[in-house]
Parts: sequence; C-alpha cells; structure tokens
Amino acid sequence: MRKYLIVLGIVFASIDLYAQNAEAGNEENGNKFTLIAKGEVGASVRNYTGNRFATDKGVDDENSVAGSVPGIGFCAEYKIAPKWKANCNVEYISGSGIKLDNFSITHSFNPALNVTAGMFELPIGHCNTNYAYIDYFHTGDPEGEYALSACPMTEMGVSLNGTLECGLSYHASITTGLNAAKFTAPYWVGSSSQAFNYDESNFSSPAYAIRLGYNGIKHFQMGAGFYYSSNTVHNSSFYSAYKEYCKNKFGSLKKTPVTIWYADAEYANDFVTIRGSYMQGDLGNPAYLTDYYNHLINSGDDKDIDYKFGTIGKGAIAVMGEIGLNLKNCFYAESKGPELYPFVHYEYYDSQHKADDVAGIERDPRGKVNMWSFGLNWKPIKEVAVKCNYTTRKTGNGGMNPANEVNVALAYNFNIF
Repeated sequence: MRKYLIVLGIVFASIDLYAQNAEAGNEENGNKFTLIAKGEVGASVRNYTGNRFATDKGVDDENSVAGSVPGIGFCAEYKIAPKWKANCNVEYISGSGIKLDNFSITHSFNPALNVTAGMFELPIGHCNTNYAYIDYFHTGDPEGEYALSACPMTEMGVSLNGTLECGLSYHASITTGLNAAKFTAPYWVGSSSQAFNYDESNFSSPAYAIRLGYNGIKHFQMGAGFYYSSNTVHNSSFYSAYKEYCKNKFGSLKKTPVTIWYADAEYANDFVTIRGSYMQGDLGNPAYLTDYYNHLINSGDDKDIDYKFGTIGKGAIAVMGEIGLNLKNCFYAESKGPELYPFVHYEYYDSQHKADDVAGIERDPRGKVNMWSFGLNWKPIKEVAVKCNYTTRKTGNGGMNPANEVNVALAYNFNIF
C-alpha cells in the first residue's frame, strides 16, 4: 500500500504544480499537464468454467457467467520544460492487480532523437505499440500477444526513440530482462516482466529491444522488431542453486535465452479498419528449466516460482487479425445515426509451438488455440466504445471441449486534462 500512496502523491503533486504555474507557464515553456483515463470492463456468458488448462479435455463443460476487468488506469504526463517531460501510469491489470507500468522521464533533443529513462512500456507487437482498449474491436487484450509478451510489456532501463520527417520511427532500448522464475506452461513468458516487482529488479541479464516503424502513407502504419535476453534465469533469485544443479546433473550450466520477434500493420480510413500482427518467440533449454522446477516442487522449496503444471514451451507463436466496417460512413454519413462497427476477429496462438525432446518433454495440446470472434461495436462518442461479440475457441487439434462465450464490454479513453 505504501508504494501506491507514493505514486498517487507524485501524481497529485504534479497536478498541484500544474495549477500553480497555469498562468505563468505555457506549452512552449513547459508546465503542461495531461491526464488520461482508460480501461475496459465487461461480462461473459460461457459454456465452460475455469480455463483451458482446467482438465485434460481443455475446459469443464458447465455453463458460467463471469465479470472481467482487462484493465483500468490513469496515464499522467507533465511537461516540465520545453525539452523535458515526465510520465506516470498506474493501472489495474487483470490477473496482476494494481501496477505501475510507466514511471519515466524523457529529454527531447528534437522529434528524431529522444532519450527516455526509468520504467516504460516496450513497443513489442501491435498491442504494446497501440495500447488502448477502445482501439480493438474484440473485448479484452489480444490473447496471443498477451501470453507471449504481456500487455503492457513494462521494464526498467533507458531507450532512444524518435520519428523522422519521412514517416520512419524507431525504438532502441536496454532494460532489465525477463525473470525465468515466472515462466509458465499456459502463458509462456507473459508474466515474467521484472518491472512489476518494485522493490528490486535484477539487471544481471539485460534485454535488448529494437523496433522500426513507418506511417508515411495516409491511413497506414506498420512496424517490426525483436527482443532478446541472453540468460533469463540469471535474473531469478535461485540462479546460484540452478547453476549448481545443472553442473551436478548435466555437467554444465544450461542458459535460458529468450528471443521474440514480431511484425504488425494497420490500415484505418473513414470506412474500414484492418489490423494484424505476427509474433514468435524462442526459449533456450526449457527442458532443463522444467526439470529444475520439478526438483524444487518435489523438495517443497518452490516458493520463488510461478510454475504450477505442464512443461514450458521451447517456442511460442501468436497471429492476430481483425477487420471492422464503419456503417455510418458507408451508408448514412449525412444523416443522424449511430456509429456502428460490425467486425470479425481471428487469433491463432500456441504457448508450446515447439517442444524440446530433452528429458521427455511433450507438447501439451491445450496450449494451442484457434479463436474466432464476431460482433458489433457502438461508439456513442469517440472516447467510448460499447462492445458485444460471440467468441468461439477450438483447443488442441479439435478433440477437446470448445470454449464459447458471449461478451459485452465498455471501453473508454478520456483526456481529462
């Protein structure tokens, strides 16, 4: 609670400083404060309970009703001086609780060269580059990208970023790498960001990220990049014990490098919006890591890991695409009528896209999902979207219970100040 009070104190102090300088300052000289509220809340009627890893058949086949909060939060930006600004984002994220996902300061030499330091979001994939619930037609986060990289993908470090006049943009950063103690079978490395552990972040195996983007064509944007950390187990609290275990049982240390690469694109005009992304990752030596986790569980010394069941995949993959049509602009732009967007959303993802044959690892079919979603968005105002859709998932190779649901949600993105 103390850390959250400190964060709120900083936010309110920034508001107070803004108020004191409102008359004396202006945008060119700094003293500009921006506060944005964003989020999504919803509910689902399902033909299942639990999650797809609940039983050997994927999900229980009993109907259920559930509420969900993919995320709600506040984003604050304070322009300290003409070339300096500070950012602070606090968000409640489903499954993670209240998190500080941005606490950074940026110095801008010019639009083409900015330096950001602190805790910030990495632009890994479409979800993390365009992170606003109101922008996606489907309810919640893209499931595949969320499993592979977390949304938001937040780490501590320093980055260079900027946008050129030709429409090219770039991001290059060195940050705290992922923590192998948080790798799991169902969500691969999606829960292993160290920035969510405020007390201490281990920089023993830093991560390197590069993204190149382009938006020089009207209505179109795209990007691609990669993320790499050479030995994620070195960022865990049990690294020394793991190293000793590997030398005794396997003869040498088995490193756990993580590589993620991705590409995404979006085309959005007044009539149609099309977006898609591809993401793939590789984890080195997951069989040895799984073997060590089982050793910890059998010895009763598993308090520092999130590993519960199954085997950690050597690779993971996520593909997402959706298309939405603006009915108002297509058919009744000149008359009064609701802003309606029928859409189709598709995802394929697999948290065990590849399996290592060391130590008898076998691929768990429950990690493979084909998902289709069909629905309608209504935007009463541009800052609010009411979403409803029908979603169906086929798990494994089709021999498991399907996970189907009807969802309704309210998403918003308000510029308060």
